[in-house]
Parts: sequence; C-alpha cells; structure tokens
Amino acid sequence: MEALNVLIVEDEMIIAESISDMLEDLGYEVADICIRAKSALDKIKSNPPDIALFDINLKGEEDGIWLANQIKEDQQFPFIFLIHGTYW
Repeated sequence: MEALNVLIVEDEMIIAESISDMLEDLGYEVADICIRAKSALDKIKSNPPDIALFDINLKGEEDGIWLANQIKEDQQFPFIFLIHGTYW
C-alpha cells in the first residue's frame, strides 16, 4: 500500500518538523512544509496532496482559513485545521 502524501502548512518550524517526524514515523510521506498560505496554494495547485494539515494562525495576511476557502472549490482532498498555543 502506498503511503499517504501529507502537506503541512505551519509557520512555526519546530512544530512543523515535529509533526513531520511523527507522520513519517507512522508511515506517511510528507510532501512538503509550507510556512505561508500563498506558497502552500502554489504547491497544492502544482501537486495536490492526499491530505493537508493547516495551521489556522499563519504569519502574513492569509491564514489557514483563507487557504481552505481557496482550495475547497477547486481541489478535492481533505484537510485538518491545527490550533495550538493559548488563546485568550
């Protein structure tokens, strides 16, 4: 069975690398780590993943929700929102 191809969109590199390591240990293939929504959108358009993990709060103007809205009409793959940290 071929491993699922996972895209990680996370701007905190320590967190992104930790997620990547865990996924690879579980037998998944990490397609790429993108730190900005626009670069992730370019990656998705050129090579859609089987599934993606989107941090909701990304640095820059576009966040994970913006990215999800951009792809949901054109792409057909599942994504999961990541929320971490303390929010008040």
